[in-house]
Amino acid sequence: MWVRQRENIPLTVELFKDVDSEYVDRVVQLARDRYTFKPDNEFTTDVIKERIRDRYKGFRTELSNHYQKTCNSDYDRALATPHKKITNREDWKFLCDHFRSDEFQKRSAQGRKARSQQVLPHSNGPISFSQTLHERVLNGEPTDPVTMFEVTHNFKKCRDTTKCDDIKVYIYVFFS
Repeated sequence: MWVRQRENIPLTVELFKDVDSEYVDRVVQLARDRYTFKPDNEFTTDVIKERIRDRYKGFRTELSNHYQKTCNSDYDRALATPHKKITNREDWKFLCDHFRSDEFQKRSAQGRKARSQQVLPHSNGPISFSQTLHERVLNGEPTDPVTMFEVTHNFKKCRDTTKCDDIKVYIYVFFS
């Protein structure tokens, strides 16, 4: 929630690593004010910062998807239809320029290519591995490496069944 508020984390930076630490520290403090962390130490701070980064990247992806859907090679149309969570037109213009830049297009194409070449897609959706593990422990379900691999990877969507069979054999042999 705090990541989407432009006064907390500005949208007018190319990458999250370019966000001034003052902004990130403010959001970390907002999280500490709202929640009780035990233990509350440097490791906790690092985890909070990772979560902030992940949410920021997720929000930017949401904005990029909106841009792609509304743009259809029509820059003016994209400018005229900002995402519903964007309150500042200058931010949206910056993002539209960013999304159509050659650098962004290159990185986007590389990501699409890498995802298309995955033999065995990860299928856990937005749920992290650690969250899946935690829920399985709470429910008394098996959490051995083989089971966790099967739960978090979708063998039904495997693009190369020979490689998937090899992966299964390797996992069973290595962890059994």
